[in-house]
Amino acid sequence: MLPIREIRRRETTPPLGGGQTLRVAVHVICCERRRAFPFPLRIISIYKGGALLKPFKKPAVEEAETDVWQCSSSSCNSWIRANFTFNDEPACPLCGSATTKGTKMLPVIVNQAKELRQTENNWRKSHRNIL
Repeated sequence: MLPIREIRRRETTPPLGGGQTLRVAVHVICCERRRAFPFPLRIISIYKGGALLKPFKKPAVEEAETDVWQCSSSSCNSWIRANFTFNDEPACPLCGSATTKGTKMLPVIVNQAKELRQTENNWRKSHRNIL
């Protein structure tokens, strides 16, 4: 428990609608040690002359090398993940020019609809003679 002199609250995200809570970063200045804690903290309880604080734990984001389609135009900077496209060679979604295949280090996400379609198509191909 830290005796505190001041707690400053700063909004880190814009207000959300629908009754969702707002994440707030708390800047605490400790009286005893005369130092600031600028990292995001969660206030567990506040009492007269102090507070019980706990730091936010941010989950690590897993990144992997991902295949992407990049716009070939020098004035356009757009790209799209290869597994999120509808065509074999898609056009640029912003300017409409041709795209080239490339790679980027991106957070890992899964396109479940496309994976389900591929497994269903593979199953149909393998069971074509039976059906």
